[in-house]
Amino acid sequence: MIISPSLFLPLSDWQAKNSKFFQNLLDSIDKGQKDKSWEKILTWTKTDSGNVSSTDYIIVHKLHLGESGNCPLYTDSAKVQYLGRLLPSTSYPQGIIFDQTGTGTKLDPATYVPTKFAVSSVVVGFSTALQHMHKGDWWQIYIPYTLAYGESGSSGIPGYSTLIFELRLVDFWR
Repeated sequence: MIISPSLFLPLSDWQAKNSKFFQNLLDSIDKGQKDKSWEKILTWTKTDSGNVSSTDYIIVHKLHLGESGNCPLYTDSAKVQYLGRLLPSTSYPQGIIFDQTGTGTKLDPATYVPTKFAVSSVVVGFSTALQHMHKGDWWQIYIPYTLAYGESGSSGIPGYSTLIFELRLVDFWR
C-alpha cells in the first residue's frame, strides 16, 4: 500500500504532529506516571553516558508479559506477529495500518501468522524493542522517526512518521 502524506497533513504539519505526539508520551513517562506497564527504552545504538536526546528512546506499553528468561540478541532471528500503524488522523482514527502479519484492525494471536526475520534486519526502534522482550511478550511500541525511516520515509511511509506497533514475540533463535 502506498501512503501519501497528503492523506494526513502538509509534511511540515505531519512532522510537528508526530514530534508533539512522541514528546507528550515521553513527558507522561518522565513525570512518573503510576502505570508501570509503560516504559521508555534507550536505543541499543546508544549508551547512557553518550550524547542522548529524547528521540533516542522508544516507548513501550507492555500489554502482556510472557516467559522470563533470555531476550533476543541483535544477531538472533525472531518469530513475531505484528501490526504497524501511523498516528491517528481524522480519516483514520486508529491510525492507518501500513504493515501486518494478519488481517483485521487488531493483532489477534489466533489468526496472525508469525513471520521470521533477523533482529538486525528491521528499523533500529523495532530491533531495540525485540532485544528487551521475552517469549510471549505482547507490547505496543512507539518508535520516533529518528529510529524508524527518518526524514525521507520509506515505501509510502511519510518522512517524520512515528511508528506504532503491536508486537508479539513468539520465539527466537541464536
